[in-house]
Amino acid sequence: MAGADEAAGPDARRPDHFDVVLRGYNTRQVNERVTRLEFDLRTATRERDLARAGNAELAKRLGAAEEELISLRERVRKLADEPVTGENVNERVRMMMDLAAEEIAEQRRAAERELAEQRAELQQRRVQLERKYNEHNDSLDREYDELKAKLSREHEQLMARARAEAAKVTRFAEERAALTVREADEHARQQTAAADEHTARMRALHNEFRERLVAARATAEQAVAELARMADE
Repeated sequence: MAGADEAAGPDARRPDHFDVVLRGYNTRQVNERVTRLEFDLRTATRERDLARAGNAELAKRLGAAEEELISLRERVRKLADEPVTGENVNERVRMMMDLAAEEIAEQRRAAERELAEQRAELQQRRVQLERKYNEHNDSLDREYDELKAKLSREHEQLMARARAEAAKVTRFAEERAALTVREADEHARQQTAAADEHTARMRALHNEFRERLVAARATAEQAVAELARMADE
């Protein structure tokens, strides 16, 4: 298990957090987090398979020991059933059988202890992985909530800036439009004043022309009358 932690490398010791980018989590860090989780899962699966293989080997050894013990017991039973002779009551054979039984019992106890230790270690590893998985989930949930709140604040700030900019542009357009209207009104007023002045000047010239025409006619009539009077004399 220590080797698995070392094999994870520097990535396993990095802080469990993601940098925030414009539209979500940093893709590189998410991929690294997923890679680490997959590594932990593969490590746990490998250790589980090794434990299962160890359990199977221990069970096989226990089975073999039990079969050997049964065989020895059967041999003892047969020896007990056979007539007593110098061969089947040999003290050395009896001692060897006792030693074999004790060895088998010791092997069985050792196998049971090893099996219990492996089961305890596997259980501890499972608890550690579950705790780490829950911690990762809690960390991701917190980071998601923080990111969501931050994005919400940034959205509100962007909307506020956009509304302020829109209001500024609207005011500028309205001011520009008002200035244009004032300039147009002033130009129209100037044109109207010029037209009125031109009309007045033309009217004055027309009146002057009429007056001069009337005066010329009066002079002409007076001259004609004078010529007629002179002709009568």
